[in-house]
Amino acid sequence: MVDVSVAGRVRPALPRVPALAVLAHYLVGYRRTWRAGVFSSFLLPVLTVVGFGFGVGAYVDQGVGGLRYLDWLVPGLIASTAMQVAIGESTWPVLSNFRWIKTYFAQSAAPLRVGDILAGHLAFVLFRAFTSTAAFLLVTALFGAVRSPWAVAVLPVVLLLSLAVAAPTFAFSAWAPSDSYLALLFRFAVIPMTLFAGVFFPVESLPSGLRQLAYATPLWHGVDLCRAATLGVAPQWSSPVICSTSPPGRSPVGCWPGARSAASSSSRGGVSWSVSSCPGWSASRGRPAGRPRSPSATSRR
Repeated sequence: MVDVSVAGRVRPALPRVPALAVLAHYLVGYRRTWRAGVFSSFLLPVLTVVGFGFGVGAYVDQGVGGLRYLDWLVPGLIASTAMQVAIGESTWPVLSNFRWIKTYFAQSAAPLRVGDILAGHLAFVLFRAFTSTAAFLLVTALFGAVRSPWAVAVLPVVLLLSLAVAAPTFAFSAWAPSDSYLALLFRFAVIPMTLFAGVFFPVESLPSGLRQLAYATPLWHGVDLCRAATLGVAPQWSSPVICSTSPPGRSPVGCWPGARSAASSSSRGGVSWSVSSCPGWSASRGRPAGRPRSPSATSRR
């Protein structure tokens, strides 16, 4: 007779990448529901662009920093959409897997480690954020709101942003005693970040204290990198001190080249020309219109 006792059973070997089995589980479920989200994935960007870009943008006749308001707004909306999708997929689905449908308990009974279950579910969250962002980027490109071929860099940026917000949200959802805590997360974290992290207006217009809080949010960094990609400029996230020396009335879009120039010139004992490298200055010569070149920049040429 064959020994079929529990002690005699052989535990099946783990797949080469066990997290892919978890990802396949969520993709199989999503295959049955994706049609319900396709319409909203394209309709929501259209309504957002028409409402905010052309509706509100019609009243912002001077634009923002010399840019059309729609062009300035779109990358912020892309980043905020990725964040909201990632957090939405990391709250109630995670809580339900623990408390209601208990999917995690079933998966832990399989030859899967906790890390495999977490990595597979996180991969699905990133997949959802990526597809939603790609649809948003496609629609806005059709509206002519993408100014640079570097806009394709938005896709890896939103993956990093989604991971940055989804991972701690997983932990919060696993800890939450009830789903009312998830509503508090949206009320006191997601909505304030969306409103004050540079999506709808420049962070520089905020008071100093609130500005520092905005800089500390992951969404501001995602917005800044997405905006740099769609506009074809350098990001601003490198050195707020150097960016604060930009010309009055100009909001620098990026100062990373200036930070590098300042470091290299100071190490050689030269005069720093970091201010002239901020993209609020002339793109062709690295200086504001009507202002002569700095001596050190001229000598380098």
